Amino acid sequence: MAHVSDAIQSAGAVDGFEEAKPVEDPFAPEHEKFITKRITNRFMVSRQNRWRFEREWIYLLLMASGNQWVVWNRGRRAYRAKKVPKWHPQPVTNKFTPLGETNVASILQQSPNVQWYPLSKEPADIESADAANRINRLIEVETERRRQAHVRARWQVFTGEAFVESFWDNDIKHGTEFQQWERCQGCHSILPPGDIADAGHAGYIVRCVALKRLEVRNLLRQDAVALLDLFGGLVDYGVALIGAVHP
Repeated sequence: MAHVSDAIQSAGAVDGFEEAKPVEDPFAPEHEKFITKRITNRFMVSRQNRWRFEREWIYLLLMASGNQWVVWNRGRRAYRAKKVPKWHPQPVTNKFTPLGETNVASILQQSPNVQWYPLSKEPADIESADAANRINRLIEVETERRRQAHVRARWQVFTGEAFVESFWDNDIKHGTEFQQWERCQGCHSILPPGDIADAGHAGYIVRCVALKRLEVRNLLRQDAVALLDLFGGLVDYGVALIGAVHP
């Protein structure tokens, strides 16, 4: 009956009989140390037993590559070549690889249909899902989905396990595209397309931005000289006028 009473009290709190406590955010900044410590502890525990899985993975890969005359070295926790006399034959019958490659090919024949769905009915989530579906091809290229599919399929078939590690590659060759530089017909410099502008005079003339800025500065200088000349003329006229009035 105690459990039933607790359930009724919880239901009453939800229905408004008692103010329900807000759910604590597990990703709040104050929980960062706790989460980091928990992940680190789990990682250290898994490292102690990782060699047991790696032993099976390496054994299967050795069998697939035709290295079947091996034994496990307990001290080094690694496989080594089996010591046999030189005259002893070492026949290898590899039926594992052909069957595995057949299974890999069958898995890769049909790629899964990737469809993005909104997390909620919020407009932002719906628009994000629509945008992801529209640029799915770009996502496929950036994440190297096809190449990763071949790697995952082969590991899954030959070892029974497959892991995918997500990371950011800051190499300049990723996320960039080639742009042909052009020659400025005014100063004959090789410049990026963004520094080239069309003048549009008497035909098609290409001039660089730096040259156009120089032309603008020259025009401004000419205007300044003209203004100074005009101002000087006005001064001379004023002096002459004053001299005529007061000889």
